[in-house]
Parts: sequence; C-alpha cells; structure tokens
Amino acid sequence: MSIQQKPLVSICIPVYNGELFINKTIESVLAQSYQNIELVILDNASTDKTEEIVSIYKNNLIRYIRNPENIGLMANWNKALKEAKGEYIKLLPADDIIHKNCVEEQVKVFQEFQDQNLVIVCCSRNIIDVDGRILTSRRFSGAKGVISGLKSIKRIVRSGTNPLGEPGAILFKKEIITKSGQFVDDFPYVIDLNLWVKMLAYGNLYVISDSLCDFRVSRQSESVNTRHSHGYDFSRFINSLDMNKYQLTSFDIRIGTINCQLLEVLRRLFYRLSKILVLFSK
Repeated sequence: MSIQQKPLVSICIPVYNGELFINKTIESVLAQSYQNIELVILDNASTDKTEEIVSIYKNNLIRYIRNPENIGLMANWNKALKEAKGEYIKLLPADDIIHKNCVEEQVKVFQEFQDQNLVIVCCSRNIIDVDGRILTSRRFSGAKGVISGLKSIKRIVRSGTNPLGEPGAILFKKEIITKSGQFVDDFPYVIDLNLWVKMLAYGNLYVISDSLCDFRVSRQSESVNTRHSHGYDFSRFINSLDMNKYQLTSFDIRIGTINCQLLEVLRRLFYRLSKILVLFSK
C-alpha cells in the first residue's frame, strides 16, 4: 500500500517462505508505540502462503513487494535498503519480533544524542523458541550508552561473536550506506556484522541494555541451519579486516580467534539443545 508521507523509520522484512511466523512479525511492527514508520515486506518469490498471509493486513503502513524470482538473501536485503524511504532503517527477519517500545526507544536515542555522530543503535534481545518461550538473552556484555565506532569494532573483534545482535536488534542511519556500502556475502554467516563494522568506521554506537526484540530459533532459522559455519566465517572475517583502518592489532585478532573457537563449541551445544526443544514442542 502507498505511504501518504515520508516515514522517519523504515522497517523492512525480507522473507522467503515465512508462513509460519510472518504474521507475528508483522503484528509486532503494527503494534509499535512509535508510528512514524513504514513496513516494507520484500517477498523473495515465496512458494508457500506468505503472500496470502500478508494480504490479510489492510494497513497503509504496509508496502508489499514480491520478486518475480528468487534473487538470493543478500540481493533481497540490499533491495530492502534501496526501497526504504525512512531516515532510519531496521531490517527485521520474518520470524523475529520487536517489542512494542523498540522503535520508540531507539529513535529516542538518535534524537537525544544528535551531537554524538551515532550511526547504529542496538539493544539486547531474547532468544525464543517456536512457541515464543525465552531460552536465554543476549547483550553487548559490559557495554552501555555511547561507544566510539573504532572502540566498538575492537570489542566486536575480541568478543569472537556478534555482540551487537541480529538485524532486528539494530536501527541504523540510512545515509551511512553511501559510505559503508551495502551487504556483501563474502562471509555469509556474518553478512550483517560485516556491514555493521563498516558503518562503525564512520560513526559511533549506542547500546541499549534492555531487551527490545526477540530472535527466534526454529528449524527454519538460518542461524540454526548454518551454525557449523559461524566460527569459520567469523574467523575469516576478522582476519580480512584492514588493521590500520580499524586500528586493530594482531593481539586483537588472536583473542578474537580464540574466543570464536570457544564460542563455536558452546553454540553447537546450544543449537543442539534448541533443536531438541523444538522437536518436543511440536
């Protein structure tokens, strides 16, 4: 549906065969306390009932775009960036949920800290199962408030993982894309983190410690399906970074590689347990 005025925030849902959860994702967007938004749904040629489910929602906040053929995840994510009309963008996977005050709190940070050159505002998030039960929570450990871009990159590298969070936890300035570039799939598992790091080379990060979104673990979750490549992709990613540009040292890379390997073991145990829980919940 057409948008009557230019929104401040674009929430983009790239989806392929998302019939199981997309209604919950859409409803979490429409329930936002902050309403100067548009919801752009980019259907990557789904073969299930995704289009039928989306058509149920008669709301002028929604813009539905269906690709005539599947263009792949990266291209669909980049199409979302191009279609977004807002000053700020949130990329929301089609099985995740944002809490009612998520956009309001993140926009408030951008508005209150206009002099801090913020490019990304992230929040903590809950990890939920297929039935919405909270399995655990994740946050940028030890971080809160404004953090310089380069300092946050160093902390990301050393952490061995993605402490900023999945796309639903991120709100970023659209204008920064002209400097950082778009998504690339050089390292598929960290396709989002790759772009966050590039953005943080040009501005600062704000960390909200409260959990404002839910990341769903299910058999359809890409995080579950590609779990074995996470550590490999993260290690390759941090070793590819320009150490001078990002003010990194070889020690930062070594610490990140070690932590990445340790977390890979824990991650496999977690996803193995989550799959067992998914099977028992059916």
